[in-house]
Amino acid sequence: MTTPQPRPKTVEVAFWLSVVAVVIALATLGVALSAIHIVNSLIGAANEAPPGGFREAFEDAFGGSILLATLVSALVGALALTVVGMMRSGRNWARAVVAVLSVVGLGWLTTSRHGVDLGSPSAFSLIVIATIAAVPVLLYAPASNRYFARPRA
Repeated sequence: MTTPQPRPKTVEVAFWLSVVAVVIALATLGVALSAIHIVNSLIGAANEAPPGGFREAFEDAFGGSILLATLVSALVGALALTVVGMMRSGRNWARAVVAVLSVVGLGWLTTSRHGVDLGSPSAFSLIVIATIAAVPVLLYAPASNRYFARPRA
């Protein structure tokens, strides 16, 4: 019987960077879903509301958007964190999924319909980009490759 190989620091750091990326993505998703839902609800309410009824329509739209954003974000977050946890435990397919999602996330953050467009990124944006870019690099470092290639007991 062989002794279990300890998890390399590259995998551990990639795990925590992935968790940070998921939290940032969930916060962004929640804000975006809320904004879209509020705008759509307000447009519909403006077309249907009698004079003076706009305040109630606004409150209904805002409350519904928070609920929708919370539910969708919780489901997406749970799925993403499950995959990230499986990557940490040595599942090679989860490593590939996390790496692909990181690359897709980088593409989404750094491109527009006009091509690569960083514009004038804030310090926060640069930190997010660096965090996401580091994940696939760490996951395919030599120490990580040995960890994911090891036989399972």
